[in-house]
Amino acid sequence: MNILEYHAKYFEASAWLVLGINRFKVAKETGGAMGVAAGTANHAYQLFVNMGPIISAIPSDYGENYKKKLANAEQMAKTSTDKAKNVFFDAIPVHAKVPMPDSKNFVKFDDSCKEELNKTPVMNETLRHVIPPEVRTMQSEIKQFIQNTIDQKYKELEKQDTEERAFLGQYQLPQSFYELTSGSEIPESYTKRIEDF
Repeated sequence: MNILEYHAKYFEASAWLVLGINRFKVAKETGGAMGVAAGTANHAYQLFVNMGPIISAIPSDYGENYKKKLANAEQMAKTSTDKAKNVFFDAIPVHAKVPMPDSKNFVKFDDSCKEELNKTPVMNETLRHVIPPEVRTMQSEIKQFIQNTIDQKYKELEKQDTEERAFLGQYQLPQSFYELTSGSEIPESYTKRIEDF
């Protein structure tokens, strides 16, 4: 358990140290934010210092590497603090006010794997006809929805047609027109019905 705890704290402190070194470099190049760099480096150094009791409880092989990191963190903290106070005249924030970086900043992307990542997987062609069960369920649902919509519209049109036929039937239309030939005149009785209509 002590070794697991050591690794957890060691890598946390190392991450802050890497961040502190990077912020120190950026501050020197841009001429600003040295106080933030110092605050970051000081926090990294303090994390290494807090690991002291764990070092005495684990195999001595870990001690040598820890001492090197501790010395690096101490040097970085002293250098950045000195620059912030005497050169940049920046206030050094306490750890609680040191801005946290985005998690992706801890990962350096290796461009050498970009080509491999952009390749189309071989299994794509093999599995391209395979439809996930969820998609099949959605497909059935949309088919049922479309069918229900069509059925509903058909019933509405059928009802409307029936009502129109019943209404026209009161005036014996349109059957009366079917009985006429193209050369015939419309009987007066029919004309009267059309006027009433």
